[in-house]
Amino acid sequence: FSTVDATTDGPFELGCNFCCGDVQVNQDIWYTYTATCSGTATLSLCAGSSFDSKVAIYNGAGCPTSPSTAIACDDDSCGTGGPARVSWSAISGNTYKIRIGGFNGATGSGTFTLSCSGCYANCDASTISPILNVNDFTCFLNRFAAGDAYANCDGSSVPPVLNVNDFTCFLNSFAAGC
Repeated sequence: FSTVDATTDGPFELGCNFCCGDVQVNQDIWYTYTATCSGTATLSLCAGSSFDSKVAIYNGAGCPTSPSTAIACDDDSCGTGGPARVSWSAISGNTYKIRIGGFNGATGSGTFTLSCSGCYANCDASTISPILNVNDFTCFLNRFAAGDAYANCDGSSVPPVLNVNDFTCFLNSFAAGC
């Protein structure tokens, strides 16, 4: 990809906790991703990009028009002033909009990797049989109570993002197994 000569057309992201007061993903380009699993999706620019990048993830196929609607975002996971990496709770078949840009007008080119792994209902990431057990319920409840983005099982973006639908989604994921 290349953000050279790109313009900024996405909204500000006040909730992203970006570095140094720059609340925008500048000179942004966009991709659409349909999740291949229910679990943790990760987009990483760490190995293939050399500019100070930022990433924001949005729920749905359309481009966001309102500020602060990203469900996940990052600008410094690979080191301050470097490439970005972000993970979010994905639901198989859901569509997500990926926004790649730069910090404070930085542009460049690179590559990214996109992966989806795991079993969403395996909240505690256990590897001992049975993989799905009562600990996953406790884990989900604790994450929900803490406001963790993982608990947004249904991928909603309309407040309140965490709601009763997330419990139903988690129960359905648990019942489906891994």
